[in-house]
Amino acid sequence: MRGTLDLFHLKVGFLWLLTGVTFGTWMGITENFQYANAHAHVGLLGFVLPVMFGILLKLYGRLKQAALSVLQFFVFHIGAATLIAGKVIVTKSPELFQVAAIGSIITILGVLLFLVMIFGLKHKHIE
Repeated sequence: MRGTLDLFHLKVGFLWLLTGVTFGTWMGITENFQYANAHAHVGLLGFVLPVMFGILLKLYGRLKQAALSVLQFFVFHIGAATLIAGKVIVTKSPELFQVAAIGSIITILGVLLFLVMIFGLKHKHIE
């Protein structure tokens, strides 16, 4: 799996993009904009960040070899999905805000793991 993490990030990102544009279209057709916050998170956390991760993994192949790379993939994507689901849930059930809060913490951990991977690169041998 480690050798194809760049593609996995890209594929998941583009699945989120399809989800986001479908979600946005539904919101527009139904004029149901109460989910705008969740929709924004689908685009940013679901699409933009995974695509950036995938591009960086492709550009800097050694990132894929980092011991944390597979863990980072799963932690980030589980966190993002949990956070986005929490954003949808909290729209109808504000008392369940903990779902979004837990998702936020997991997502931050996924970003932190990528940061550790980036800082672990050696400057002389970046490729």
